Amino acid sequence: MKIQMNKLAIIILSVIFGGILLTIGVDLWTTTSTKTPSKIATGDNAGIYNPQDIRGSYTFAEVADTFEIDVKILFDAFNIPEDTDPTDIQNKDLEGMFENSGVEVGNESMQVFVALYKKLPVTLEDSYLPNAAVELLLESGKLDEAQKTYFETHKVDLSNLAADDNTKVKPSELSEKSSEAVKEEEEHLVKGSTTFQQVLNAGISEKQIQEVLNAPMPPTNQSIRTYCSDNGVSFSEIKDQLNLLAE
Repeated sequence: MKIQMNKLAIIILSVIFGGILLTIGVDLWTTTSTKTPSKIATGDNAGIYNPQDIRGSYTFAEVADTFEIDVKILFDAFNIPEDTDPTDIQNKDLEGMFENSGVEVGNESMQVFVALYKKLPVTLEDSYLPNAAVELLLESGKLDEAQKTYFETHKVDLSNLAADDNTKVKPSELSEKSSEAVKEEEEHLVKGSTTFQQVLNAGISEKQIQEVLNAPMPPTNQSIRTYCSDNGVSFSEIKDQLNLLAE
């Protein structure tokens, strides 16, 4: 049996638009992209959004809504003016705003703060928080004894540091570390603000970088930490692998 072309066209259109109407009816249709972090898969916190999957492109508003934290708390923690539009500021903006702080304050800091504030598991390794964030966590009883000890040497005073301020704020860790520990850290090639270009300048080839990342070569002026945050990759693992290549 032959189907006339005009009838066939009607059938096709009916299938297409019928499918769209059906997905709209069951709330599956969306015309805009949504940012949803993955959920913790196992353990007591299974099914809860995972702060470690927060990306640098997330706005403060998105973090506040997703993790049910008052955006004012996020502003207070990271010294953001109250009149800032939370939909206009992204986590990755923190790195540029506080680049003179002496340590890396960026998306990873947001991941750590959210995890601690929600009392979810978090690995603390080379991560810094502003003094204000640490004080907020202490006052609200969010930190255990080990975490309190960690942040005695991993906090930085940002209260007097503006985005265009050239004054370098020294993190508390640098003033308390032994000279041997500071020297050992300085000898590592990859640190918080290291860019891919600096890694290339140190003699590590583009091919080696791609093998470590298991991905195409990123823009050379991008910091490695920012790349890891934006792509959901562990900065500490990438840092360790690149430092081994530099030895």
